[in-house]
Amino acid sequence: MVVNGIFYAKKGAQFTHAQAQVYGSHLKKIEKKYNGILEPKVVVDDARKEESPTHNYFEWDDSICGEKHRLYQARHLMNSIEFKVVEMGDELVRAFFNIRPYEEDTPKQAYMSLSRIMSDDNYRRQVIFNALKEVKQWQKKYRIYKELKPIFEVIKGFEEEV
Repeated sequence: MVVNGIFYAKKGAQFTHAQAQVYGSHLKKIEKKYNGILEPKVVVDDARKEESPTHNYFEWDDSICGEKHRLYQARHLMNSIEFKVVEMGDELVRAFFNIRPYEEDTPKQAYMSLSRIMSDDNYRRQVIFNALKEVKQWQKKYRIYKELKPIFEVIKGFEEEV
């Protein structure tokens, strides 16, 4: 299958569709230069050059970037912690989930423990809705594979039920 066309910014991306076209085209050039392999380090090294089309995408001020990296590390930390749930046969599950708090004077986006989520129907529904959204994104990503059609049917049934 030959895949050519226009690049678009994914929903939630920090750049426009026009920038996605520039970035995507440039990344394809880098990929070609490195025999079809596109490594993050190579992309960053290329972007260090001020004339690189991707240069302005990156934050080069270490005082700003350092704090952003620590925030990334905090998110990674919260996404990386699991614990055992006895009722599920000691199965490991995520301990914290990304949610949108509805209480006043709280941030727009935060993490919350599974125990708090399970005790609040609104947060529980939010996590289930987010899970369904992730499944739909996965489905969109792999929709060209007919072998996965049975899974897509189950997803459709669950979506109708919810």
